[in-house]
Amino acid sequence: MSKPATIIRLEDARRRRENRSGRFPSRKTQRLEHVGRPTKLEPASDSGRLLRFEPRLEKDREGLATEYALRLAPRNIARVRLTVAEDKAWIDWVFVPPSYRGKGIAGRVLREVCADADQAGVSLGLEARACAGLTQAQLEAWYGGFGFVVTGEKGEFGP
Repeated sequence: MSKPATIIRLEDARRRRENRSGRFPSRKTQRLEHVGRPTKLEPASDSGRLLRFEPRLEKDREGLATEYALRLAPRNIARVRLTVAEDKAWIDWVFVPPSYRGKGIAGRVLREVCADADQAGVSLGLEARACAGLTQAQLEAWYGGFGFVVTGEKGEFGP
């Protein structure tokens, strides 16, 4: 039986990657932090059951990007990366491996991020670019389902 997946926040992702390569070892940056408590079990599309966590959106200690991930041991199956600055956040990317696409996984993590931003009073922005076999119109419609609207403008701290 597979282990339940959890939504986690990875702190200081850049340092975690450096630690894996053997550079800059540090116990503090090698840990994953659960930032919520389980509230209910929900069925997953193909991988057993998921624990739903309520992570909080917050700026990490160095103002670096924050990452949300849905993890099904032993790997992440969805990631959303944010750049946070005071009361604004920019979604840098949303990633789901090809074998997990089309199952609502990215939407699940993005809903958590949007809910956290609303609760924290943080406005979210992103620049949607056609990718992963989606047209620009399909991508804009997908993000529109989460309340995003096309402005035609780039964010103040976006790419």
